[in-house]
Amino acid sequence: MFTLVWVRLGLASEANPLMAEIIDKPLLFVSVKVTMVTLCCVLLFRHRHRTSAKFAAMLGASVYVGILVIHTIFVVRVLELPPDVYNYILDKV
Repeated sequence: MFTLVWVRLGLASEANPLMAEIIDKPLLFVSVKVTMVTLCCVLLFRHRHRTSAKFAAMLGASVYVGILVIHTIFVVRVLELPPDVYNYILDKV
């Protein structure tokens, strides 16, 4: 969801070229993202006894947490903007 908001505001772009093709279709975009993450989680869970799967799960979780921290910091900064700028951003979303 963060990606959709940032792209619609012109503040970011989708880094994944395959997902960038469908970013203008929000329902499809979110469905594909959720499906991809779910499939990866299922794959890692099925191979949880392997060291490589444990490493991949920890790396993926770490990257995901890092991205969420960046998004959260950005949201906090947006909320600190003057009301007229904040309202302008809300109108664009």
